Amino acid sequence: MTPKLYFAHGWSFEASFWHPVMKHLSDFSALYTDEGYFKSSKEYPAFPDEVFFAIGHSAGSFFLFEHIPPQCAGIILFNGFSRFSSDGTFPHGVSPRVLTRMQKQLLHNPQEVLHSFRQRCGDHTAIPPTLNVHNLSQGLADLAEKDYRPQAEHWLDKTHWMTGKDDPFSVTQNSFTKAGKIVEGGHLLPLERPELCASFIRNVIANNDPNIP
Repeated sequence: MTPKLYFAHGWSFEASFWHPVMKHLSDFSALYTDEGYFKSSKEYPAFPDEVFFAIGHSAGSFFLFEHIPPQCAGIILFNGFSRFSSDGTFPHGVSPRVLTRMQKQLLHNPQEVLHSFRQRCGDHTAIPPTLNVHNLSQGLADLAEKDYRPQAEHWLDKTHWMTGKDDPFSVTQNSFTKAGKIVEGGHLLPLERPELCASFIRNVIANNDPNIP
């Protein structure tokens, strides 16, 4: 029996972010979080009671490290991180001032903030017309304030990561003491290279699923 997959997307996206990857994983069943950036409320499906694999992109790592239950067989991250903002203990992150400035700009021109961010990431698709500024702002605050390095260290043996060598944020490699995979691509590997991401997921599951002899 194939294990279930539990997906968490990153800032400025929604559950549909994972659809290109799932086109190559149609034999798996999946659950998706939605941070409510383009709707009135957030959606967090209950974690499966049985063994499953959690998959996160970018800021989706934060949700997983905060909430993941013991029955998770593995955490698979694309462009993920355990901390995003810089401070004296983590000089590799993004300056909190950048995130604070984005929060302020959200109040006046949220469409432009998302458009600029996505363009920097290499995504030129249209921004949904309805934005939940409150949830978007909270997402930026989490990126500026939260630090899940202790949780990431706790889950280190079960964490598997891939990032693009042209990711403009370059925080993934410095977030984990366990080696991962660096490939051609940028910050949006699940959109840029969905088949490669799906293959990575399959390989991790094949090597780490306790139900496979």
